[in-house]
Amino acid sequence: LRQQIVSQNCGVVHAHSLWRFVNLYPAMASRDTATKFVVSPRGTLSEVALNYSPFVKKIFHKFYQASVLESAAAFHATSEKEYLEIRAAGFCQPIAVIPNGIRVPKYTAGHVKKFKQVLFIGRIHPIKGIDNLLRAWSLVQNTYKDWQLVIVGSDAETPGYLSELKQLARSLSLERCEFAGSVYGKDKANAYSQSDIVVLPSYSENFGMVVAESLAAATPVIVSKGAPWEKIIQEDAGWSIDIGVEPLELALKHALSLPVNELKRMGCNGRYWMNRDFSWKAVAVDMSCFYDWLTNGGDIPSFVRMD
Repeated sequence: LRQQIVSQNCGVVHAHSLWRFVNLYPAMASRDTATKFVVSPRGTLSEVALNYSPFVKKIFHKFYQASVLESAAAFHATSEKEYLEIRAAGFCQPIAVIPNGIRVPKYTAGHVKKFKQVLFIGRIHPIKGIDNLLRAWSLVQNTYKDWQLVIVGSDAETPGYLSELKQLARSLSLERCEFAGSVYGKDKANAYSQSDIVVLPSYSENFGMVVAESLAAATPVIVSKGAPWEKIIQEDAGWSIDIGVEPLELALKHALSLPVNELKRMGCNGRYWMNRDFSWKAVAVDMSCFYDWLTNGGDIPSFVRMD
């Protein structure tokens, strides 16, 4: 990496995530060069993330990571929430607030199916709040018997957690609740388009790609305030709720009682929003502008925070 940076006269080297040596090597390789080192924490500075293995992280940060991050020319945050987390961690460098990009697929209408569908899709991990979703489902399942809950994802990062959730589902006597494993590619796109509502009840998210992907597929979303999607209410594309079983139960009762055409209208609002503000073209233009400003100077881009 050092050889490439020197020989190719790199303007910027950009590292993603923290807490591993591989995230520090780019800074080490660009030391004493004109190359600008940029860091995207990708949620690793959130309060919830810091509470995982906190002692190990304190040692790693003190002896390895702190000096490297202090040498960064700038940070990149995917949301206002992550911007605040970076500042709370004590870093004073410029921060570019640029969301993740989203590919908006061709619209496909859902097929006729036996049950209307609530979908969770993502990592099967305690941080995702799936236990709250299962408990909330137990409180609404008998009222909305034309709906089913589908949980999609893998517990590869937390082996055994999926079994714990299945046991919870059995103890709650859940009905019409399916654990469908992982899906990819077209199957993943179909999971979004065949669902009527997507739920992301996370305790913490720096962005929440599931929300963007769901809205791009014209499916409205119930999302907890652990993810930075409060604007979903302003865009009339879903629900932004407090973390916990009761807020989730209330949101589900509201959503599941709406006519399908109303849910489709909200989903179309979200799809329009994704096209307008989260297209890869718009994100790429901003990121290119950010890199150009770092290497060549000039006027500070509007999305770069100096405060």
